[in-house]
Amino acid sequence: MTATIAIHVIECPGPPNVIPEAVGQHWVDTLNRRLYESVGTVSVDDWICLNQQDIIITADIPASSSLDLDVTPMSDFCTAKYIVCLFNTAEDKFRSFEMLAGKSSATTVEDTLYSLIGATMDVDFDFSVSGTDAKLIGTNNESFDVSVRIHRNAI
Repeated sequence: MTATIAIHVIECPGPPNVIPEAVGQHWVDTLNRRLYESVGTVSVDDWICLNQQDIIITADIPASSSLDLDVTPMSDFCTAKYIVCLFNTAEDKFRSFEMLAGKSSATTVEDTLYSLIGATMDVDFDFSVSGTDAKLIGTNNESFDVSVRIHRNAI
């Protein structure tokens, strides 16, 4: 058995961007307040995020347009539950639903919607992978602006 000596804790402003030197190494992202641990020494993807945080996203999606609502590096993406509330403020109507999304491969995110309640609004939510990022995209097919509030809970 060969022992390797490596710096155990790396502190940097941003997610890991180097290949870990040893299994069990820690990376402290001081900018985004995230902690990573290495599970291998082959690629930069061998870092896993230990403290995926719940986040709240608020945005207005203009009529007949699309908007990137949540962008996460695929290396950090984990299964998450999204609670989505849409508001048509002009008519005081809302729609609410839950969405479950998970990484099915290094380049694919799958999702499902359930528990739809409230007024009907033609707004679509889909995941896509662009480069190294997973993106939740909201597409407003209505003739009016829609406000959206999303709570993402990492599982």
